[in-house]
This record gives sequence, structure tokens and C-alpha cells, in this order.
Amino acid sequence: MKPEHEKISRELEEVMQAEIPMAKAMGIGVKSYDGTTLKLCAPLEPNINHKKTAFGGSIYSIMVLSGWGLLWMKIKENDLQASVVITKSETGFMKPIDGEISAVCTVDINEINLLIEKFSRNGRAKINLSSKIYSGETVAATFTGTYAALSSK
Repeated sequence: MKPEHEKISRELEEVMQAEIPMAKAMGIGVKSYDGTTLKLCAPLEPNINHKKTAFGGSIYSIMVLSGWGLLWMKIKENDLQASVVITKSETGFMKPIDGEISAVCTVDINEINLLIEKFSRNGRAKINLSSKIYSGETVAATFTGTYAALSSK
């Protein structure tokens, strides 16, 4: 990771640990960030279900946080004062996950630029973000969420 990406990745981890207790309990951390793609990971152990696979609520939560975290990072990088909230979502579970849970969320930079433009005009803007979790090479879960950036001034 580039130094600026490492710095904001650490900041995101600190915010999630301090402000989202569930993220801390799940052991969620930033695995990688390159400016447009965020990968969060969590160990299976604190997120296990009765079948010895990842609990559906944990899978959902890490995917929600991958979108939330990516938008949080883009807002921070653009020096905006905004809160990030999720307004709606849809999740699909295709395959059990029996190892580390890794959620990947990518954003198109043009969509971020539109969000920043709308936010600058209105003090609020929305964006749709999608996440996936893989089990090996196979997609195990998908998520699409609508997130809002709201002025915190």
C-alpha cells in the first residue's frame, strides 16, 4: 500500500474499533486499500455459527462496513465534513464460508466525483456500492447498498 493509503487505512480501523463495537468484536481489519478498492477481513473464530462456517449476520456486517468504510475514506480524502449512513441494502448468500471472511468493495472514481459534486451543492448525496465475499475463487456472498453522505456541519 502507498503511505497515504496505509495512513487512512489505520484511521478507518481506529474509527471502526472506537465507534462500531461490533467491528471490534468481529475482529474486522483493513486488509488492503488502493484508492478505489477496500478489502476488509475478519477471522472465522469470533464469527462462527453452529455449522462451523461464517455466521450470516457477520457476513452481512462486514459487507456493509466495506461499503461504509470505502465511502468514509473517500470523504476523508476529499476533506469533506460528512456522516456516512446506509439507507437500504440487498444481500445474497451463495456458498458457506469456512475460513477468513474477506469483503471487497470497489468504487468507480467517476461516481465518487459525482457524489462529491452533489454533496458540495446540497450537503447530502447518495451512492450505490457493491461488495463480494469469495470462498476460494467462487463468490460466496454479494451485497449492494445505498449509502448517504450527510453534512455534519
